[in-house]
This record gives sequence, C-alpha cells and structure tokens, in this order.
Amino acid sequence: MHRLEKVGNILAEQTKMQKTVEQLKGVTALEISEMLSLARNTVSEDLNKLLTNQEAIRVKSRPVLFFSRQELEKLYSCVFDDQVTVFNHRSRNSRYKIEDVKTLLGMIKNTLKK
Repeated sequence: MHRLEKVGNILAEQTKMQKTVEQLKGVTALEISEMLSLARNTVSEDLNKLLTNQEAIRVKSRPVLFFSRQELEKLYSCVFDDQVTVFNHRSRNSRYKIEDVKTLLGMIKNTLKK
C-alpha cells in the first residue's frame, strides 16, 4: 500500500468514528503523522493531494482540520459538489471553523429528516 493510500485510509477511519455532528472534530496532519510514524510535512503534502483529488475536505482553522469527503457523504447521505464545499482548498481567502462544518452538516441532517 502506498503512503498516500495509508493517509487516505487513516483519514477515512478517523472521519468514520465521528458519527454525529456533535462528535465532528476532524483530524490534523500531526495526528495522522503520529499514527503512521511519518513527518508532519510529508502527511500534509499527501493531504493536499487528497484535496486536489476531491477526496478530502479541509477546514481552515488552527490547527487545520481534515475530513474524508467520501465518509462525510456516506454519514450524511449527501453529495458535496464544488458549490456546497465552500470550505475546501480553493477557498483561500475565507476563514472557516469547525463550527461552520457542523452547521452545514446539521442543516443537511435536518433536511434529510423532513
């Protein structure tokens, strides 16, 4: 298994464990680097590749948080497109926090219940 795959798998596992909006906290490059015994900057490069491939979602905060896009879509029975994913890597001038992700997913969850 290639390193990028390992990083993607850890990201998916960590996202999958955050089953409710209240539990959403994301995962940092440092946390993944510690799990895989890799340098943080190496993991950060891989996470950026996953972002480019639209396999991850990044929340601009301190520290930067990541989610598996596929796992969030499964958990919330939704599809993130470029228009909805306003907190992805292309939003360089925006400052989004974990609360923004929770609010968005909470709105999706409430819409699905109706």
